[in-house]
Amino acid sequence: MRDDTPAFPVANEYYPNDQIQYGSNGMTLRQWYAGMALQGMVSNPEYQGNFAEMAESAFRFADAMVKRGKE
Repeated sequence: MRDDTPAFPVANEYYPNDQIQYGSNGMTLRQWYAGMALQGMVSNPEYQGNFAEMAESAFRFADAMVKRGKE
């Protein structure tokens, strides 16, 4: 698993009148994991970190998850 693996890709959609609705890669899996970790931290009333520390911690969790997925 790469660090830039898309979490929610949306494919291009092709219509009979030759129009195309372009998709996107969405966020990366790393960003998704960080968001989920951050959600848990913010919902814990006992967590006493500041916002910058929370973001750094969330991405450390995410990096660990991505690394674990590569094993």
